[in-house]
This record gives sequence, structure tokens and C-alpha cells, in this order.
Amino acid sequence: MIGKTSTNINARQLQANTNNGFSLENSDFIDILEMDLQKFRSQFSEKHEEPAIDHSKILNSLFEQINEVDFREEAGFTNEDQKLSKKHYLVTCVEKILETANLNNWGICRNHDFIYLYNGEYWSLLDNIEYQTFLGIAAEKMGVDRFDARLYTFREQLLKQFLAVANLPNPPQSDKVLVNLKNGTFEIDEGRLNLRKPDRNDFLTYQLPFCYDINARCPVFDYYLNTVLPEIEKQQILAEYLGYLFIKPSVLKLEKALLLYGKGANGKSVFFEIVNALLGGTENVSSYSLQNLTNENGYYRAMLANKLVNYASEINGKLEASIFKQLVSGEPVEARLPYGEPFTLIN
Repeated sequence: MIGKTSTNINARQLQANTNNGFSLENSDFIDILEMDLQKFRSQFSEKHEEPAIDHSKILNSLFEQINEVDFREEAGFTNEDQKLSKKHYLVTCVEKILETANLNNWGICRNHDFIYLYNGEYWSLLDNIEYQTFLGIAAEKMGVDRFDARLYTFREQLLKQFLAVANLPNPPQSDKVLVNLKNGTFEIDEGRLNLRKPDRNDFLTYQLPFCYDINARCPVFDYYLNTVLPEIEKQQILAEYLGYLFIKPSVLKLEKALLLYGKGANGKSVFFEIVNALLGGTENVSSYSLQNLTNENGYYRAMLANKLVNYASEINGKLEASIFKQLVSGEPVEARLPYGEPFTLIN
């Protein structure tokens, strides 16, 4: 525990002062406590020396680093009679792209039918068609004949080869709560608080658009809450639910949905706008209707896999109660993308 660690440090410092001729009575307790407090605060002010590259620039940067490839050497051919086949080009091209990405501390992986890019801080969704096009032009730069590299069937096969080998390993099971911010990943583990560098193995698909600051205050927001929702217990419910967004169902399963109820012009829309901004906007927040989220095809449910929260402005239309219950309860529910394979979603 942090408190225990601080106590031990103080005891050692006080003992050192005693050994140097100072007594406990004349030791400067305030200075010692302030020293420990500064050490505690310093862990929350870490900043990366170099900002991570924007996801939209990764493929272009990756393309610039791709060089021509000796496919015969990569295949291990030493005899002139040995001929390259399509499989040699497909496997080698995908391997070279993944190797180049890893050298830059980037990552490209597949999870279900989604493709993700890692920029050193978090994973972001990548359009499948965009990536398929990139694979084709990258293969041509490596030395694949342009009529092959630009052929749609060859590009489709490149994408299928990638999907076959770049599947995301299952993240390690952990009860830690992780919140990804601009200056690092805030980790809560059995009461211990720590701001650390991002880790690709956490597979966090978002980054909140602000830094963690232990001294941060929000007087304007406090005034707003005290005006539209003066009951402290109800304010705490809002705070608890927002914190719950970052906790996995395996750690805490409240089986609750948040409903904002009231007449017009009472602050509901303002609250949504604030939360939407805090969570990073449409990149991390969806606004699908409950009717679409609970329909049979599961297309909209599949998109929840990449969102922190879904905000439905109204409750109307046909709602499938059983699927809604599964989503709220954090139970496994079927979802799939158009033309994609069904997968199990845990909301």
C-alpha cells in the first residue's frame, strides 16, 4: 500500500537523522512529509520524451521504410531451378510489414473481423479496405510485379494472409483497472495507484484526450452539478457510473444502465456533452438507438467492441428486452459485422 511505503521511508529518514546527531524532537517532520508527498506526485507527472505518431500517419511512415526484397533469399532458394510461387510473395510481404511495424514500436493486429493499429500508446481501428490497398502498394514496392500487386484478387489474398497470422493474443487475465490518458496508463491494483507507460499487451483501444493531474480541480463542473443535481448521493451515482466504464465485468459486475430522466432544459444534454468531450468524442462514444443495438443482425452490437459507452438520446421504437438485458448485465451476446463471422461480445 502507498501509505505503508511512505511510513517506512519516513522511519528510515528519521533514523538516519538520529544517527547524524539529530533527535526525533528536533527533526523537521514537515520537510520529510513534503519530500514523500513530492515523490508520490512525481509518478503522475511522467511524460513521454517523444510524442507518439498519429495513427493516420503510420501507414505512410511504414511505406517509406519498406525496401525492395530478395524473395528468393527469403524463401531460402539456392538453386536456379527453384521457382517462386504466389505463397512465397504473400507470406514474405506480410511478414516484412509486421517486422517493420514492430521495429518502430507500432503494431498491426486482427481481433475478430477488426484490424487495429498501435502507435505506441493505444490501438485504433483501421479500415479493412484501406489496409488492403496499403498491402498492395507495399508489395509492389518490395518487388512484386505491378500487375500482380495491383490485381484485386492478389490484394484480397494479402489481406487474408494477414488475418491468418496477425491475430491478437489473448490479453493476460488481470483484475487491474486501467485508464489510458495522454501522459500514460493509470493503473489501479488493489488500492495501489500507478501511472505507467502504455503497454500494447493491455490492448486498450482508446486514449482519453487529457493528462492525469493529481492536483486537477473542476469548479465550473462542480457548480453545474450543484445547480442541476444538488443531491450529493445522486452526484455520486453519476461519478460511480463514469468510473464503471473502465472496469471489466470480470472485476465488477453491477448489471446497471444509467438513465437520465427529467423534463427539458434541466442539464441532461449538457452532461452528455461534457462526458462526450471527456471520453474523446465519437472515436470512443457511440449513439446507436436501443432498437438497433438489440435487433437480430447484430451489426450495431459489433461496433460496441470499440466504444467506451453508447448514449441513446431517446427510448423509443421496438426494443428486444432479452438482448438489452444481456448487454447491461455484461453477459456474452452474439454480434457480427456485415459479411463477417459472428463473434461473442462482452459489453
